[in-house]
Amino acid sequence: MRNHNPSPTARQFVLPTLLGMFVGSIVALLFAPTVEEQQNAIAEVKEQIQNKLPPDPVQESLAQGRQAARRRKEELG
Repeated sequence: MRNHNPSPTARQFVLPTLLGMFVGSIVALLFAPTVEEQQNAIAEVKEQIQNKLPPDPVQESLAQGRQAARRRKEELG
């Protein structure tokens, strides 16, 4: 009967590969940013993008309408 043991070259490849994957995943977890850091980074990028975009005419109209409504409400008492 034929022996189905992996050849030494296969063992020499698989064990270091698995070990490297394990060590790499541990290092990635140790250096991964916290949720709070990620949220702050996303908020900063969002703000930068919003500052580059032209103002939304619909939002401007709504804001003007709200201001007009407040002024009218104050006039009426």
